Amino acid sequence: MEFFVVFFKLGLVVVLGYIPAATSEDVELAVEAARKAFTRNNGKDWARATGAVRAKYLRAIAAKVTTMS
Repeated sequence: MEFFVVFFKLGLVVVLGYIPAATSEDVELAVEAARKAFTRNNGKDWARATGAVRAKYLRAIAAKVTTMS
């Protein structure tokens, strides 16, 4: 099962992409990883990261998601 991302603008409907449905186990693993990352060093690592550093991580995540789908 997949979900799709839709963009609406002035009566125009555009499908931006498809997202595979996640299992409850997938969600639990993602939530656990996010909590662990955000609580490391009391959240200061991410809060103090520059936009460039955050972008680097987000691009790496996007690349992984792209190769998995």
